[in-house]
Amino acid sequence: QWDRASIRTVTAYKARSAALILADISVKIGLQSFNVTMKGLPSNQSDERLEYSERYALDLREFSQDLRTSHHAGVPFPVIKVAEDVALVSLAEYSSVGHYTMMLMWTSLALWILTGLLFSLMKRYGAYCLLLTGLTLLLAVVPVATTRLGPPRDIHFPSATLRFSLGWCFWTVLATGCMCTSSGLAFSIIELTKHLREIESSPNQEEGKVDSGSPQGVTNFAFVPDEQEAGNAVTSKTKPGLTLEEKPPHWTRDKQPPTVLEGSDICDQIEEEETDKEEDEITQL
Repeated sequence: QWDRASIRTVTAYKARSAALILADISVKIGLQSFNVTMKGLPSNQSDERLEYSERYALDLREFSQDLRTSHHAGVPFPVIKVAEDVALVSLAEYSSVGHYTMMLMWTSLALWILTGLLFSLMKRYGAYCLLLTGLTLLLAVVPVATTRLGPPRDIHFPSATLRFSLGWCFWTVLATGCMCTSSGLAFSIIELTKHLREIESSPNQEEGKVDSGSPQGVTNFAFVPDEQEAGNAVTSKTKPGLTLEEKPPHWTRDKQPPTVLEGSDICDQIEEEETDKEEDEITQL
């Protein structure tokens, strides 16, 4: 029920007949068809029950078949008049509007299901998908709203006029789209703010790990200070058979960070180490 209209009027029961009846006539237009209902007041008049409800498709071929069936069935004149006026004025427009709106509604349903799955996995992408769902619902009501921009599609009877207005389906989808859009936008802002804070805090944590994570007890013996080197030489002389590379870890008492040497100092240090090793080997022999 995207578009509707209803009146209570006095009208002819049959075409080219002087007999008049009091009846409630209503029209409900959907996305693929529309329904015309007539109910007499009272419902039993002239030994006949005056209650009719006829459905007509918005497709031109199917509408022609439905209208022909109504003529053969002897449907009252007011119902036939309303169906023909709707088809004459806006059948093609309602057909295209229903097609696009139906497509967008099915798309929003798929996005809604995807939103539920993403919220259980990653809330940030679920918020984005909820926002997209709301925007799709808002787009779905745009084609229906454009039908109000043209001239009024009124159907005139002798004592009343059938005027159309937007139905409850239009307002429900519009409200749902606004709620999903606002909720999705709010969740997206919250989750995006959290994500940016995590990105900002992660480099600081990495720098703290690098500063506090300097290796303890692992020393490059090519850069050992002179005092520690001298102590190692004494130890190697005291206990023959053990070189600097084979020195047990518990023998190292100095836990100060290694001294950083320049290029020339490194060469001198290496030559001194080689000289000390030769002297140790001679002493052991």
